[in-house]
Amino acid sequence: LCPMDEFGAFCGMMLSNKAGPFQRAMSKVFRELWGTNFGPFFTSEYAQIASDVITAPALSIFGVSTTKEFWKHLTGADISNGLLNRFLLIENTTRPHMQEPKHSRLRPPDSIIDGMKRLCSPLEHVASVAKEVNPRALSWGPGAEDAFLTFARAVQDRGDHNPDEEDYLQRTAEMALRVATIVAAGRFSSVVTVEDFAIGRAL
Repeated sequence: LCPMDEFGAFCGMMLSNKAGPFQRAMSKVFRELWGTNFGPFFTSEYAQIASDVITAPALSIFGVSTTKEFWKHLTGADISNGLLNRFLLIENTTRPHMQEPKHSRLRPPDSIIDGMKRLCSPLEHVASVAKEVNPRALSWGPGAEDAFLTFARAVQDRGDHNPDEEDYLQRTAEMALRVATIVAAGRFSSVVTVEDFAIGRAL
């Protein structure tokens, strides 16, 4: 998990025409990591640095930025090459009211800590990033797969009728399913339900 402030400025550095080769390579690495899932990811090899293997990298970037700073650095190429449609973009147009936090600023609630420990317990035996990971697969609940396929067809139809949106919409259904799976796993369910997918689809 990589929390990043000023993510728009980071994208500007990475996508600039004046970026160096290492900075330009970041976009390709991010795209590869997004689709690696539980497979192996091989890091770059250099003259003095050997390649390493990371199994199931599961990289998440939580990037925050002002709207203007983020969008001014993106071009059409970043949409067509698949970078932008790998982001789950959530824009907040309202300024929240000032308020006192209900919990400690320094420590998450125990319920979240306990839940994370429970969620990660099957992976405690993994001592190396190169060791094989055998994830616990979630099944479809009644009607959930049909809901996914219906949504996927609707997104595909929209792209077919709106060519300018096609590249951006390409991973929308998969993104909705990822969110639904996170919701299901977060409540320790063995299945992805229609309700879980409704949350992913709405987001």
